[in-house]
Amino acid sequence: MKTLFYGQWQIDNNIDVEFAEKELLRYIACVRNRQIKKQMRAKFIVQQVTDFGYGSKEVKMNAVYSATRGTEDNQFSSATPSGELRMMISAKGAQDFLKPGVKYILTFEEAEFQE
Repeated sequence: MKTLFYGQWQIDNNIDVEFAEKELLRYIACVRNRQIKKQMRAKFIVQQVTDFGYGSKEVKMNAVYSATRGTEDNQFSSATPSGELRMMISAKGAQDFLKPGVKYILTFEEAEFQE
């Protein structure tokens, strides 16, 4: 197996090269803009959207899992093999954004403390 190390990135022949290139370019752009923050990314799929009829919708999502090596889904599922997210959305513009069966990449970063 041939492995290339670039900073914190380890690239071997079992990953999706296009995905790795996009992630590396995103990281370089952040470094150039001095926007490095601790963050985590995960890939989730919407399992269910429930409209309760009183102005809010509940969205249930689960972490994407794939055992197929070299795929983007496998890259994400090796880091976050399971997970569940449930949220109520009341903002009218956001209620129809998340669709059942569609995969989304979520970025988590620490919020600055404000009172």
